[in-house]
Amino acid sequence: MDKKLDCKHYSTISELPRASAVRLASLLDLPAQLLELYQQGFSLAALHPFVQPTPEREKTPLEHIFRAILIKKTD
Repeated sequence: MDKKLDCKHYSTISELPRASAVRLASLLDLPAQLLELYQQGFSLAALHPFVQPTPEREKTPLEHIFRAILIKKTD
């Protein structure tokens, strides 16, 4: 019984189904935020840090920004 991976590629955020951003106090809070998706059969495949470009004149502290990559096996 082979399982195939439901792999969809999106080129823009607007193409993503239910795309959202969540601000967390800690990465330790991530599992609770993803609980609903886990219950739908998704698994966390990767967590990628990335840099958000900001204008040089902004004097705000940098925040850690991560992108969570989720996968779902389909029959």
